[in-house]
Amino acid sequence: MHGPKCAQDQVGTFVRFCNNIRHACNFSVAEVPAFVVPVFKKGPTASVANYRPISLTSVLCKILLERILAPKIIDHLHANGLVCPEQHGFLKRRSACTNLLDSLTK
Repeated sequence: MHGPKCAQDQVGTFVRFCNNIRHACNFSVAEVPAFVVPVFKKGPTASVANYRPISLTSVLCKILLERILAPKIIDHLHANGLVCPEQHGFLKRRSACTNLLDSLTK
């Protein structure tokens, strides 16, 4: 399973997984507050296009996602063969450099 179809399947699986967690824990997205602030990139400050939105979430949410859930999700994806070999982003020991090296050796 490679390419766009693979990514599409992974997104669907991830969405179902998140929805199951949300329903099992009985909380809604509205209960997890996040403040969105505009951060200036470059160019004229009067142009809205020169800002990017940054979501400021609570420390508890960050710890829950980054330290507890993310590793379990990644382990589940690997254990069930749901990670494509071409996937390099957001994985340990893989990066844009390893992606480039893989593409050059094929």
